[in-house]
Amino acid sequence: MDKASNPDGTEEVKGGRGSRRRAVGARTRERILDTAQELFAAKGVDGVSINEICKQCDVNSAAVHYHFGSKSALVEEILRRGVGTWGQQRDQLIEQLTAAGTPTLSEVVSAMVRPTADLVKEPWGMNYIRFLFGISNHPDYAELSNSVADSHTARYVALLSAVLPDLPRDLLLRRYTLTRMFLYQALVIEHGPLATWLQMHGVDDDGAMEEHLISYFTAALAAPDETSGERA
Repeated sequence: MDKASNPDGTEEVKGGRGSRRRAVGARTRERILDTAQELFAAKGVDGVSINEICKQCDVNSAAVHYHFGSKSALVEEILRRGVGTWGQQRDQLIEQLTAAGTPTLSEVVSAMVRPTADLVKEPWGMNYIRFLFGISNHPDYAELSNSVADSHTARYVALLSAVLPDLPRDLLLRRYTLTRMFLYQALVIEHGPLATWLQMHGVDDDGAMEEHLISYFTAALAAPDETSGERA
């Protein structure tokens, strides 16, 4: 039977009872997303071409353009897919804190840290965290990253404002974004440079990275305002 390639990367088998699609569609789209995420995580967005993605996942460039239109759109879809997965846990934790009344600062920080830290447990999670860290610092994609996460950012900032009422808003926002960026970086290096450095100094992995980060960020967010004179 003759085969013909479709624009979406599927193959049609002609003959018999007529034409029928063979393997792909949604699966081809997911394979492209998985491959691109892995490559972006390893090499950075700028270090990966559409051709490399196609070669790695064995599709033609027409399939990528059919499903996503452009490299930028592909980056955006990877970001949105991940947020859609871990966003549910974020929403759940935020709603629990809101329903319980005024939470402690540590509880708010825990709701910020745990959904991201839990990604490490997923087969694709570490690649997604590396991808997140990369685009969060990218001149062309940082704004996109922020806009996709805005709904959760607003809710976290509202909770932090409630438990840190005396902290000026501009300082709270600075500390929040530092917390978010350092969280990504800390999780990326946890099983690499950080573990190596600690072992060199006789410190074994105690498996409590989440708790260390929660304690660290709680103390940092609650630290006295040493810049009040400069901002006055």
